[in-house]
Amino acid sequence: MSTKFKHIFFDLDRTLWDYETNSQIALTSIFKGFIQPNVDCSFDAFCDAFFTQNDIVWSLFSANKIDKEQLRRDRFRMTLNHLQNPDDELAAKVEKAFVFEMSDKGALFPGAVELLNFLAPRYELHILTNGFEESQSKKLENAGILHFFKNVITSDLAGHRKPAPEMFEFAFSYTGAKNTNSLMIGDDPFVDIAGAMNVGMEAVLYNTAKLEHPYTDTPEVKTLAQLPALLRQLEIRRN
Repeated sequence: MSTKFKHIFFDLDRTLWDYETNSQIALTSIFKGFIQPNVDCSFDAFCDAFFTQNDIVWSLFSANKIDKEQLRRDRFRMTLNHLQNPDDELAAKVEKAFVFEMSDKGALFPGAVELLNFLAPRYELHILTNGFEESQSKKLENAGILHFFKNVITSDLAGHRKPAPEMFEFAFSYTGAKNTNSLMIGDDPFVDIAGAMNVGMEAVLYNTAKLEHPYTDTPEVKTLAQLPALLRQLEIRRN
């Protein structure tokens, strides 16, 4: 296969690393250890509240409206408030335990290892994530895929967050890549895809959630196993 792309940048959470599966496992432990003894709610109600509030704070973080510390302070505080059990001290304990639990988990989407085994001899692979420095490499290590990646670029390291152009420009400078020889693969059309497009970089949307979005010309895959064939098509098109 002729290689027109030299660098492939992957998002991590919800792209390779199965955030929902890992979260469910972590939240089961959190519920038993912290929530069930202190809050009158079901596990399902706790999970629903957490995922709703977590999505809110991550959207604010990506939009540069809150910082990392506020995200971590607020997501379980907001969850407990939603469950009619405001308790900032409990929220802080739960947050600390959740970060530890999540870093320890390694469930990947089906086909992730096979895909990386295929790509690694052909491209330089990098992680480009809004996740935090202290957890992302641990996730990769515990999932058994850290060795596939030449660089792990986090929002902490870059000092910026996707979709900001500065995040991508930092990644190019850090890795020696260029927008013209790089591809971004991620699950979020408004963070990964829009960010890449804004710096003239091609992108592929991993759209397992079948999200509606305005970037209808962007190539999509529903499974990771579809990526090698799509890459061949993209590289033929670039010839």
